[in-house]
Amino acid sequence: MLRYGRGWLTRSLAVQLQIEEVSRKLRSGDLGIPANIEERSPSPEPIYSTDGKRLNTREYRTRRKLEEERHRLVTRMHQINPDFKPPPDYKYVRSSARRASLVGPCLISLYCVPRPPIIRVHDKVMIPQEEHPDINFVGLLIGPRGNTLKGQLHRCVRRVRSLCVLMLFVRFVAAMEKETGAKIIIRGKGSVKEGKVGRKDGQPLPGEDEPLHAYITATNADCVKKAVEKVRAHLPPNPPLPSVPAPRT
Repeated sequence: MLRYGRGWLTRSLAVQLQIEEVSRKLRSGDLGIPANIEERSPSPEPIYSTDGKRLNTREYRTRRKLEEERHRLVTRMHQINPDFKPPPDYKYVRSSARRASLVGPCLISLYCVPRPPIIRVHDKVMIPQEEHPDINFVGLLIGPRGNTLKGQLHRCVRRVRSLCVLMLFVRFVAAMEKETGAKIIIRGKGSVKEGKVGRKDGQPLPGEDEPLHAYITATNADCVKKAVEKVRAHLPPNPPLPSVPAPRT
């Protein structure tokens, strides 16, 4: 597509007006959701966070669609006019792409193609560190020996119950992010060693003043729900234990 070809100005203005309209809806909160419930489209099965808040709300789904539509329009606008500057509230990751080809006497210049904006859902799972002070949950979740402990799982079946719980917790958490597609971060009191420097600007770390918890985030609510269920299933007081062979008689 030629930057200054026939109808370039008309196409440019039309797409720019569409971008401004979508941006206005996102900034003002006027998402076009019908006030009458009967006029709304069917909703998917609700997904709730651990504190009872719904994750996949209609507003979230509508905003996600508008963000995707705006990204499509911005990408098209970059093809029409590589010098176009997106709205200030449009967050995206720039990906350098060298696209140059001769079309008649004109040369399409190099430009950067924006990636889709990242819209994330998050939830928390509280870690019972105070109820189980003898368990180093932080070390289990982010320690360097997490993966190496997997091979020792079957050797601990005859040890004390707490040790079996720890080993199982390591085993499942090690592959949790890969299985669920969610990012799991340990935050809160006790997540950072005393004396360790936090942020460079001196500001407190996110969730630093909260109780120890697993902060789970992903690009969709299903991944978050799956990760929350897995984390909660392997926390005390009811974690699954390995099967212990019956004693020989």
